[in-house]
Amino acid sequence: MAEYNHTLENDHFETGGQQFVTESPLMKPGERHLVVFISSVMAELEKERQEIVRILNNFPPFSAWAFEFTPGSSEPVDSTYLRKVREADIVIWLIGAETTEPVRNEIQEALASNRRLWAVKLPVEERSQATQELLEKVGTRVKWVDVEKAGGLKQAIELTLQDEIVRAFQGTPETGYLNKLEELNQRSMARCISRWQAAGVPRAKAEQLAANPSIGAPCQAIQQRYRENKIIVLVGNMGAGKSLIAERLYQQAIVEARKNINSPIPVYLQAFEAVDGLEKAIKKAVNGLGNPSIQGVHVFVDGVDEVETANASRILNEGRILANTWPKSRIVLTSSPIPIFMGIEEAVTVPQLTDEEAYGLIGDLAGKSVSSGMTWGWPKSIQEAIHLPLFAVLMGNYLHAQDMRAPKSKGELISHLVEQALMQRGINLADATDVLHRLAALSIDRSGSPIPAVEVAPTEKLTPLLESGLVVKHSGAISFPLPILTQWFAARSLAEGFPSVGELLNDPQRLEAWRYPLIIFVATFSHEQVTSILEPLTKEHPGFVSQIIDDGLASWGLEEEVLPPPPQECGQRIRTAMKAWVEGIGPLAQLIAPVREDGTLLPIGVRTHGAGLIAGWYYGTEKVQDIVPLPLNLDKDLRWPYTRWARPGRQSGWAWRWTLEELSGKLSKLLRRQALPIEDGPLTREYVWITALKIVGRGSLDYRPIPLTEIEKHFSSFPSHINDFIDSRMRKWNLGPLRREISRLRNLGELELHPPWPGPDLEQRSGWVWEMYSDEQLLARTKAVYEGALKSYQQLVETWFPRLAEQLDTWVILPARLVGNIIPPDRGKEWAGSPKIHWYLEPLPYGTQSYVDLTLGTGDASIKDPLLIFEHLRAQSHKVRPGTMMWGRFTIHHEILDIFEPSTATRLAYDWLWKDLSKISWVNGSRGGREW
Repeated sequence: MAEYNHTLENDHFETGGQQFVTESPLMKPGERHLVVFISSVMAELEKERQEIVRILNNFPPFSAWAFEFTPGSSEPVDSTYLRKVREADIVIWLIGAETTEPVRNEIQEALASNRRLWAVKLPVEERSQATQELLEKVGTRVKWVDVEKAGGLKQAIELTLQDEIVRAFQGTPETGYLNKLEELNQRSMARCISRWQAAGVPRAKAEQLAANPSIGAPCQAIQQRYRENKIIVLVGNMGAGKSLIAERLYQQAIVEARKNINSPIPVYLQAFEAVDGLEKAIKKAVNGLGNPSIQGVHVFVDGVDEVETANASRILNEGRILANTWPKSRIVLTSSPIPIFMGIEEAVTVPQLTDEEAYGLIGDLAGKSVSSGMTWGWPKSIQEAIHLPLFAVLMGNYLHAQDMRAPKSKGELISHLVEQALMQRGINLADATDVLHRLAALSIDRSGSPIPAVEVAPTEKLTPLLESGLVVKHSGAISFPLPILTQWFAARSLAEGFPSVGELLNDPQRLEAWRYPLIIFVATFSHEQVTSILEPLTKEHPGFVSQIIDDGLASWGLEEEVLPPPPQECGQRIRTAMKAWVEGIGPLAQLIAPVREDGTLLPIGVRTHGAGLIAGWYYGTEKVQDIVPLPLNLDKDLRWPYTRWARPGRQSGWAWRWTLEELSGKLSKLLRRQALPIEDGPLTREYVWITALKIVGRGSLDYRPIPLTEIEKHFSSFPSHINDFIDSRMRKWNLGPLRREISRLRNLGELELHPPWPGPDLEQRSGWVWEMYSDEQLLARTKAVYEGALKSYQQLVETWFPRLAEQLDTWVILPARLVGNIIPPDRGKEWAGSPKIHWYLEPLPYGTQSYVDLTLGTGDASIKDPLLIFEHLRAQSHKVRPGTMMWGRFTIHHEILDIFEPSTATRLAYDWLWKDLSKISWVNGSRGGREW
């Protein structure tokens, strides 16, 4: 038996006659000391701080950290305090009478970092309000100890320490900071693996792909945008790899947080988790990792397009604010290209795979190399689709299973994925259809969030689907692992009648939520099924349906070999779609649709040639059948002035795109010519003034009034029956408006025709046109022109676009205050540059009048911080338009002030209208230059 002797001089063991002298012990603690951070007002509590250091020094496992007992450091003092709080195992707050801002920051950081916090109340007569407020906040998380009741500071600390040790042994220790980061990384990797498995990739291969950080890594352009901007929105079609890019950036943020505890906190959220507030969701996610307002955050919100538009807009707005409020913070959102993200400065388009990248990924999964030569025989839709990573993965799996035989469509790829997942578990697709459709429909209606399993199906029906990987479970709720599966099965649910067309018609917010299932539906189902839904929707929401068709139905090509139906059936399909459009667009149909004066459709002539279809509307006077064969020789036949030719292709719903393109093409021509008929108002005043300038031979920048006698003298040279004037550019001008205006002025006793807007007030000289305007006159003309443009835009929409108005961004904001400033040139400089204007629309209550509120700015001054403006607009819209979806409609304009041509208000109104219509696919091509 070993014998142990101990003296003060040295330690030694005696065993079996041998001695081991241990002046320097061979064994040392295997773990570092526990660090205790002491927080208090230093000057007031110097003695108490020193006493705690002495107390803790008598407990070898503990090491006190007090600022006054540390050496100098190059690190900023504030950063040192807060870093040490996060690194500490225990934080002791000595509570005296006062509490300074550094102490408040330390205690808040301890709470945010989930540190063990001891609140030690020292005896004082009265505590300050700041101290009381912090005590109340701390009191919800920890129990304080009263020094007087404990019998002194030493007893208070020792008793608290003993209880803390007992709790640590009896309870579950708190997960350490680095362990939490590792858990976040493992979850991210697990999500990547799950998505690849859901796409049909075997688990071993999915793990290999996830472990390779180069797979799905953001390209250099995205990396640069991410580094240089506080918030970006990764925009790409379904399957573009947005989620994987976000995961890789998130994993990079975790690595940085591991290296440096002061780095921003990495946060990953699904969009549905942020619908009740992005800040709230972030603070919940960072519990135990730090304080966002001190460390900052790198936040990644995936699937923003899957929530309602209002929620998506709110997430974007909150992200803008938080990224500029919390230090060192960046926020990344991912979304399909929904309207609210079109044209915003934060949007970054996710690039498609190159041919080489796509072939490499496909070949890796197929087990055989793929070359460009092999793809020549693939359908065009597949050749296009494989440049999206998801479809490249699906294609590789398909080729592997089908011995390198290519599919016929993207739909076949997804169908194969579903069938393989079910077949591997012996599940019959027919048996699973109802469950999958119900889950998808419920998920769409609830902004993409997981659905409680009990609401979907009994456990015995769900278990096989969970085992197949087509469905995944989260804390009792289930969902699809890939958004495209949700959309795919929701589209099939539409075909089964759920939800019904009537339900969508009566709930615009729900209709918006079903946008992507509708896109897939029109792309993949028969003409009859597509028409059963699109026909009633088009009659009520033509501006929404146009977007669905533009996204869902392919443009015409030259490579499709699918033959169209017989001419009679083609004609019937086109007429059915056109009739719905005519009813849907209302008065606009009289300008662009093939209708008679009573609104009924003209007959249509149709013929086919191979895969091509040629059709035209009959404008003759003879009565013919609604659908007739189109004559072969139409060169001089005025009864058939317009014909169209295209290859309808593989999608059965092609007639809806055919008719939309016919209508939008004619509308585009009218808008380029600024030729929508309007009887009065600013548009007419500008037209009358320009016509007069043309007739009397003046230049467009001549602002002098024109005597009526001078105009009448030129009129006398025209025969009375001539109503048009051809100018030097061969443009035709209708003289009717000018004649009516002269008659009106004569009746009022006026002698001159004046320009529509305030002209220059300074002496004319060589140089720039704005040099003839004082700053005050420049402001006056700008106000007048923009007031005219607002009235003109409103007049155009009210007259011709009332049925599309609900989808027009500018219209939705009206009535509004156009607020901003103009920056005149610095006249003291040799080259002063052009005047500029910065403005935005602020919504007003319905029933009020829009107005312009512009002021003069100086130098390079612009309007307020854009983030403050967006926050103001959000608050204002909630105040004056509660319950409306306006986010994403707002734009802050920074432009050269171009108001000197006589048609400026007309140009502005048509520009705004063109931009609005372009977003909903009702014009095509570019706006082009000014017509007049």
